[in-house]
Amino acid sequence: SKNSILYYEKGTGRLFEFDFKEKSEQVILDTILPNFISSLWSPTKKEVIYSFYSQSGRDYKHYNLSTGKITQLDPNIRSFAFSSDGNELVYYYLDEGLGQDQASLPDEAISAKAGKIVVAQTDGQYPKKILDTRIKDLEISWPAKNQIVLKTMNSGVYILTEEGRLTKFMEPMGLLQESWSQ
Repeated sequence: SKNSILYYEKGTGRLFEFDFKEKSEQVILDTILPNFISSLWSPTKKEVIYSFYSQSGRDYKHYNLSTGKITQLDPNIRSFAFSSDGNELVYYYLDEGLGQDQASLPDEAISAKAGKIVVAQTDGQYPKKILDTRIKDLEISWPAKNQIVLKTMNSGVYILTEEGRLTKFMEPMGLLQESWSQ
């Protein structure tokens, strides 16, 4: 709301709401989130994806504030963004578990394990692949309807439509940091 802010406490991952008008703080989610790293809020501010360290690396969970439901996202997700309206999630999926000996694997197995750009519901349900990729270091954002932005340090910036059409937008710029207008 206009009078309050939601935030995760550094170190514990507990979720709080601070009301500026009442000058009061309320615990929203008292569960301690071990190894909490960061959070990404949906544009609707009713959902959040938070990351934490695990034995396998970095893991992500989706939390719906309205229902209280927490969903573990696929551990092979490497980067993600909410759609500009907050109704969908796009993520970059990469399964590096193939190992070096791919010659003995059928093409379908390699394709199934390759990198993918996927659109899904905000909790990761009902995924729909829109692009296969072998890029490993990919950052993703979704600033406008039907304009998913893929960024790599070495390859540049690309615009991807939800239909899978890919267009190079910008050449590599090193440590480019973009900021998209609402």
